[in-house]
Amino acid sequence: MLVPNHIKTRNGIAAKTIALNCSTCNNIIKLDAVFLVCEDDWPEFRYLLLKRDLSEVSCEHCSHVYQIKSPLLYEVPKRNLLIFATNGGDDGGVIQGFEIWKSHAKNLLTEETFRRIEQHQYTFVHGLHGLNALLEAFDDESPFSMYVPAPPKTADGSQDKIGITHLTGYIYGNLFFYYPAHKPVSDLSLMLLELASINSSHSSIRWIFDLFETVLFTLGQGHPWLMQEAGRLAMLCGNLVKATEYTSMACKLQHSWIAPTACFLHGTPRIRADGPSQKAYLPHSAKTSLLNGVNQHRHTDIKISPSIKDVGVWDFPHTEDLALFKGYTKNTLLKSHGYTLGKMEMGIRGKDVHVTEQLIALYAHLIWRSMNMLNSYNDPECHKAFWTEYLDTRWNRYSQNLALLRQVLEFRICEASFQIAPAEEKSSKIDANKWQIHLWKKAIDFINA
Repeated sequence: MLVPNHIKTRNGIAAKTIALNCSTCNNIIKLDAVFLVCEDDWPEFRYLLLKRDLSEVSCEHCSHVYQIKSPLLYEVPKRNLLIFATNGGDDGGVIQGFEIWKSHAKNLLTEETFRRIEQHQYTFVHGLHGLNALLEAFDDESPFSMYVPAPPKTADGSQDKIGITHLTGYIYGNLFFYYPAHKPVSDLSLMLLELASINSSHSSIRWIFDLFETVLFTLGQGHPWLMQEAGRLAMLCGNLVKATEYTSMACKLQHSWIAPTACFLHGTPRIRADGPSQKAYLPHSAKTSLLNGVNQHRHTDIKISPSIKDVGVWDFPHTEDLALFKGYTKNTLLKSHGYTLGKMEMGIRGKDVHVTEQLIALYAHLIWRSMNMLNSYNDPECHKAFWTEYLDTRWNRYSQNLALLRQVLEFRICEASFQIAPAEEKSSKIDANKWQIHLWKKAIDFINA
């Protein structure tokens, strides 16, 4: 396609004219390679997406039509989002392709414009049809008017199994955006953030800051939410050097991949315990068209697999596996979970921190997640990393006398067992007691082994 000259000179447009030889008549075909389009600088581009195939180029001499597909960066300032439309599929090179295409655009943009797009979060879509689908979703229209996805299949051709994944991210109308790089620590980060939000005393804040620092030291400084919260806690503790370090890193981490999904269960209840229930016909959240940045409303939700609504438009499962933050190894994940559980157990029992029903429920869920991780890895070294960290943190004074530690754990199991009757009563505290007992029993098994 050829970009009009009055459009090409705008700050938010990165396009370069190139010349090709027509294979039919051998004449020169001129077209523009478009690297970046800012929605505010070229609003008519949306209509071009709908009216015709932008990958078609025709020779003005012989009218021969060529299909030339290329990636595209599309900036949506209102949403604080940069969209990368790729034609390569989920081939493992999406992230690298994004960085290369962004570097091409940099050469055609002013420093100020490029600095602006580097402050946005970004997401990936499949081609121009995926771009249009996402923009339609932002306008509260059906995101599938141009493309009907097929049910996802695994490598052997069979249908994906049904499953759920607990995620933290941003609720955005009928979409949910999450960090693919940080999926392994969704439960851990959620519990840590809840812990920090409900405690305000100076001693509790200092205790929680120490917990954050140890977790970040083990996992690496990669999660923007944890880095931001660590900066806030450091400031409250009077450590301005650490506060500056963490908040600066959190700002840099804002330029990271957030993936959308339309296949999720919204966790916000319609029935309220403290007031009138929401009308059945009302939506859970505001219309997407009325919202601003995609990162305004933090939330936790459950993603459903297979993600039928996402396939073919913005689903990149292989790229998600490759995008995991480099600090998240089996060893560091289990060590951080083991340390956090041990530290939390001490804090709750010693009343070092204020706890709520919600925090207790998240603590129980973290135990469940940790046990699932141990079962899935099935590696003796991973088991050793988790249990060594947990026992050294929680039961350090018994480290030289494992026989006595076994007796203490058995006593604690008996003590906690009396607190989970009656069985018909439902509460987060009872659930936490059951998982705490399970954790102690597994610790005894490790000691015996």
